[in-house]
Amino acid sequence: MTSINNYQKERQFITLNSVADSKKKVTVWRDGSPVEIHQDFVLVGDVISINEGMEIPADGLLLNANDVTTDESAMTGEIDPIHKNTLPACIKRKNELLHNGEQN
Repeated sequence: MTSINNYQKERQFITLNSVADSKKKVTVWRDGSPVEIHQDFVLVGDVISINEGMEIPADGLLLNANDVTTDESAMTGEIDPIHKNTLPACIKRKNELLHNGEQN
């Protein structure tokens, strides 16, 4: 009886994983056109459209955004949302700090 129960649970687990895996599609811009792919096939140089609530599939630079925060608790243990700035905003801030003689 136990083996039948374990077999049924394993089949349910496989089904749940396949459903979750199918939801890991992202829209990337390649050669100027949007393409929907599985997040495992994101390449260096792809521009990814990020939407609210989605898992971000890679490290990268934020090119264009409004008020972005991320939950990095699974990686860092930090429980507070982390505010993210765009690349131009980060470069501007770095230059301001350098101009004021600050190192960080």
